[in-house]
Amino acid sequence: MPTAVHLSQFKITDSNLMSFERNISAPMDCVISAMEVMGVINSGAANIMRISTIGAIGITKQQIELIFAYALGKNFEFDTTSTYTQWTDIINEKLHPGHVVFAGVTGTDDSKHVFMIGRNSSGALVLIDPSNHMFCDLASEACVNRIVHGIREWHLLFSSDEFLTAEQQTILTQYMSHLHHQVHDI
Repeated sequence: MPTAVHLSQFKITDSNLMSFERNISAPMDCVISAMEVMGVINSGAANIMRISTIGAIGITKQQIELIFAYALGKNFEFDTTSTYTQWTDIINEKLHPGHVVFAGVTGTDDSKHVFMIGRNSSGALVLIDPSNHMFCDLASEACVNRIVHGIREWHLLFSSDEFLTAEQQTILTQYMSHLHHQVHDI
């Protein structure tokens, strides 16, 4: 598989954000909601996922990577860093205006949560958390506190430049067909 070395960025518009409707609420749908806002899955698929056990108990890191690979045809890695500074340095250096990154945190209590970090046209960074109806400026201390206090790891999604070959897609599909699903919340 091609190496996932580039920060995955998704173009986002006000209409993406404004058209998001969470008709069906699920306790563990942060991944589903972020993927829906980014356009990786449509609202119908998102609601079906919310109804399924995924919406009730969450999704694993491996499942996140496989969903993105299957949907977008590239290799993905939801990479981890143990310092907030390193995480924000990557975002500050790489994120383009009008785009978001798929991001997440792991708490000191092992709880996990996913959201998006976006850069608006003026260059400001914003935290976008559709499952909690939250949108805040990362220049605000109150906003930063939501993703710093009680957190031990920060996550960002990376992708390969190259698309998967037909052979790699077949291998991926076969792997997913035979995968023993052990679902953990994220």
